[in-house]
Amino acid sequence: MFLGAALVSAVVIFLVRAVALRSRLLDLPNERSSHTVPVPRLGGVGLVCGVWAVAAAASTMRVHPALWMALFSTLPLYLLIYDDLLAAFGRHLKQMPKFAIQFTASALFVLKSGLVLHSVTLPAAGQVILGWAAAPATFLWLLYVTNIYNFMDGIDGLAGIHGVLIAATLFGISLSAGASLLPILALSVAGASAGFLAFNRPPASIIMGDVGSAFLGFLLAAFGILGEREGISFLTMPFLLGPFLFDATYTLLRRLLRGDNIFQAHRFHLYQRLVRLGVSPMRVDLIYTLAFLPCGLGAVLLHQGRPAASLAVFSAFLTLGVAGAWRVERAWKRQQGAGGWEHPSPTP
Repeated sequence: MFLGAALVSAVVIFLVRAVALRSRLLDLPNERSSHTVPVPRLGGVGLVCGVWAVAAAASTMRVHPALWMALFSTLPLYLLIYDDLLAAFGRHLKQMPKFAIQFTASALFVLKSGLVLHSVTLPAAGQVILGWAAAPATFLWLLYVTNIYNFMDGIDGLAGIHGVLIAATLFGISLSAGASLLPILALSVAGASAGFLAFNRPPASIIMGDVGSAFLGFLLAAFGILGEREGISFLTMPFLLGPFLFDATYTLLRRLLRGDNIFQAHRFHLYQRLVRLGVSPMRVDLIYTLAFLPCGLGAVLLHQGRPAASLAVFSAFLTLGVAGAWRVERAWKRQQGAGGWEHPSPTP
């Protein structure tokens, strides 16, 4: 399944890249871009095809219909390919149409798949029943993680590497738990992300685009819901998404406190500021990969029924994250001078 997803993803991306180069469907660099030369923006198409190919192969087995509903819920997200095509003309969809597409996909998942987060399993405390909050909590979780993954797909390799790391770790956990549905989806996402990385490692020859980052983020969020259903605590996914959740939430809170427009596009995430401070994308990828290790270990310890050790490891990650953010802030202020943070220019 892994090799099949990787192969389909890589072949489709190779073909899409060739067509995009021939047709000049390239993402034009702007003030928020990390790349300096035009590159195709349709790598997410390969990701989508790789996952669907494994799902089609798995259909020969007796797979629960929830697998198909989880995938069919992503269909509205494919409309974002229009935004990836607009990038070739230096234009992008406004935030509200994008949000409406993500809203539709999340609502479809909640209303039609039957996969709602009715309870959360807490180590040593048992299940916490969400009651009336089940559907809203599921919807908001899907929407938040989908957006976070889109925000964090800003430099070569970062989103693809974490797609492999998160999905591969979750595959191991779900396999040991005896789950039936989650291992198939997790392995397909890991393989498709690996196929994409063959073209996206720094310096990238193609980037994921909104359709890819939204698809990947949405499925990873859905894994948390599926896992709770198959005997894996929902908390596993916040652990595995730790570096992305930390960066995106920290940046969101910082911008809120400064009174910035949080719906305005920007490049002030910690990973983006590291690049702007002169750290190469490859080194930033390595930093975030190392940050994932305690998160992955915490998720494994959580699954093994060792909540104290899991919490200790995750607390160490948070401590290092806060210390790292503080160092970035200091370096950023030194670069920007006494004026503090640079404010983003208005979006055209």
